[in-house]
Amino acid sequence: MTRPEYVLEFMRDGDFRYFIVCNGYDKDVIRQMSPTNIEDSVDRMTKFFNNTTGQYRIKLYTTNDLKRDGEPRQDPQIFEVALDGKKIGGYLVEEEDYQPLRGGAMGGFDNYSMNSAPMGGGMFGLDTYMTQTREIMELKEKIKSLEHKLELMEFMHKNEVGRLQDKHDRELKDAKDSNAMLGQGLGIIMNKMGLADE
Repeated sequence: MTRPEYVLEFMRDGDFRYFIVCNGYDKDVIRQMSPTNIEDSVDRMTKFFNNTTGQYRIKLYTTNDLKRDGEPRQDPQIFEVALDGKKIGGYLVEEEDYQPLRGGAMGGFDNYSMNSAPMGGGMFGLDTYMTQTREIMELKEKIKSLEHKLELMEFMHKNEVGRLQDKHDRELKDAKDSNAMLGQGLGIIMNKMGLADE
């Protein structure tokens, strides 16, 4: 994480007067790509730092040359900052002086960053967020895999039960046929014995 004060110094030192601030979902919160001077740009960034809490990605540019899709042509200097609401250098502004782009999130994760961690809070980092997201995705994949295995086992179990039932039915039929044949054989023998006695 970078201190907000250092970002402002870096802007001044390198004449990075254009910037895009993104929230935790990499969505633009504010953009400064229209012609401006470095002091106005630093003032606007300072207002943002002083009136916002959360975690943000700051992309700095020295030029406002844009591609057709509206994205800057220049590769940015990128900083990650965590804002805790503390004022920078006593620079105070009213909240209504700052309007985020398109009603974007004031907090780094749509006001989710502050006091949202278990055990009493504080901000969590982008790395933690990404790690937890990855773990959730992995768990979902494991659940899908286990559900698939369960379905396969149920299918195999049903087939095995059906196979055993068929085998049992065949053996029972064979036993009945054997009994019937044995009965017929005994009847024939008894008849022959009866004829022989006569």
